Amino acid sequence: MKNIIIVVLTIIGMCVYAQKNLPFEPAVMRKLSGSEIAIPGDVKGKYTILFLAFSEKSKESLVTWAEPVWNTFMVKNPLNIDPYDVNLYMGVMLFGFTQLAMPEVEKMLRKSFNPDWHPYILIHKGSLKPYSDEPDFKKRHVAHIFLFDDKGNLLLHETGDYAPDKLQKIQTLIEGE
Repeated sequence: MKNIIIVVLTIIGMCVYAQKNLPFEPAVMRKLSGSEIAIPGDVKGKYTILFLAFSEKSKESLVTWAEPVWNTFMVKNPLNIDPYDVNLYMGVMLFGFTQLAMPEVEKMLRKSFNPDWHPYILIHKGSLKPYSDEPDFKKRHVAHIFLFDDKGNLLLHETGDYAPDKLQKIQTLIEGE
């Protein structure tokens, strides 16, 4: 299981940067399970943590988040109770020529992950322009983590490697809203 998480987060990216109601360019993403999801429109009703990879270089940064995030938000306790009732998605963003690799990326992701994970793995292909205007997009070589509230508002956008204080910031926002 740990290896699967590391592989997922190696391929996928994360963002987080603290301020309420930050702008987020809506994106329709395809789940490995085949259905589509619009972020943030379709995630209303629960807090949602979205990890995105904007480049190949963000893999190392993502790996640092894998175990702490999974253990904090997805692992059930001995009573089989979810520690947090949140959506957790990991997505790959394909732009420009990388869009041509979408079939291979999808095939690799399908082989790498248990089918139970497919609803949580997202792929987006589209224009780079909506994202390249954002100041933090210049940091596309690191993990990006987004936290949306239960109304679909972006509460947090963080970038970089895992740090306990960053994870605590996410937890505090989820618990305090």
